Amino acid sequence: MVAAEYVEARREGRRREAAELAEELEDFPPSLEKALSLVPARILQQPTPELYPILGIEPRTPEGRNAVVAVVARDHNGQDLPADWSYSLAWFLDLYGSATEAGRLDGALAECATV
Repeated sequence: MVAAEYVEARREGRRREAAELAEELEDFPPSLEKALSLVPARILQQPTPELYPILGIEPRTPEGRNAVVAVVARDHNGQDLPADWSYSLAWFLDLYGSATEAGRLDGALAECATV
């Protein structure tokens, strides 16, 4: 419950409330349930392709389209990308992308081939 409130506060930009909830979350012991409940907050910080399927966000849905937009924006920004980003991006765009992202998918596949 606290994690859901934290994610909502982050999404809506209520920084003070999010900070208080984050502090409260620190009191909970580490667990798989805690980790999974914080995945949506992680996506808000850094959209990572592998996290969307964990949340059950399906390709070719409005939420799936929002996921593509977020991941492509992070790719375009190019900051703090993991070393294996091109592999994740290629997989994600193949699964979630549309013809609009075909060029970006081809670029990710080409990068995978050179690594």
